[in-house]
Amino acid sequence: MTGTGRPRGAARAFRRVPGSEWWRTEGSFFLLSEAHRSKLEGERARAFLERVVALPPPARVLDLACGWGRVAIPLAQRGHRVVAVDISPVLHLGRQLARAEAAPVDFVRADLRRWEPCAQFDLVLLWGMSFGYFREEENLRLLRRIRSWLKPQGVAVLDLHHPPWYRRHYVGEQVELTPGGVLHDEVRWDAPGRRMQVMSTLADGEGRVRARQFHDFREYSFEEIRRLARRAGLRPRSLHGGLRPEEGPPRPDESSFQWVLERDRTGTAGGPQGVLPTSKRNRRNRRRPSRGSPR
Repeated sequence: MTGTGRPRGAARAFRRVPGSEWWRTEGSFFLLSEAHRSKLEGERARAFLERVVALPPPARVLDLACGWGRVAIPLAQRGHRVVAVDISPVLHLGRQLARAEAAPVDFVRADLRRWEPCAQFDLVLLWGMSFGYFREEENLRLLRRIRSWLKPQGVAVLDLHHPPWYRRHYVGEQVELTPGGVLHDEVRWDAPGRRMQVMSTLADGEGRVRARQFHDFREYSFEEIRRLARRAGLRPRSLHGGLRPEEGPPRPDESSFQWVLERDRTGTAGGPQGVLPTSKRNRRNRRRPSRGSPR
């Protein structure tokens, strides 16, 4: 570390690292810096979903931008049939963890903007603040795709940052001691684009950099998501703050909020309502889980 407490090279790297498609390697960085929180966060998500969505197993669940499966694995252990999709190479660890936990998750490595499932789902998840990676029109197209992947009575749940909390508590520089080392975040708020820009550096106790990751994502208020969902043919069903099962907007001290969305049958923005076709390309993209092992 330098005398200012900043890992060596962090500021220079922030200026040089491009923001396009950073999520392709994101999972590997967060595996090093946040894996110690994985099991607790996964169980909290599972408990919230069971109370708010209340889907009896075996429901068909699609976990988008799943990382190494911290939400997918607990859901599979409850008897749900889970497909988990991510573009990060960290997916291979998810398969190992799911096998060890006897959780039959079907892991698929693919780009959410191009991948097509071969069936529809009772529940589609975008968890861990994984919505907003793309530009506005791509984010809208993703919501439209999610609508087409839902069964007629299915729901989608988005777990998102609460922007006022993050702008108040997170913009600037943050340092955290983690089992992986010293995590340093340099955070900037791009007000015109409403995007959070983060350079994260994980260093050891001597200041040697173990990993560095740039993040750039659109921050949406709950009202902005409501409007965007409407454009995508999705109707908000309930709003929750901080994983509270009772309905209501996020409180000032809550760092996240969750929108539960369902298909708006009065609109056509979401596309056809039939079962999605299976194509040769889709079959090639899917990974069949081995018996007893998951994703």
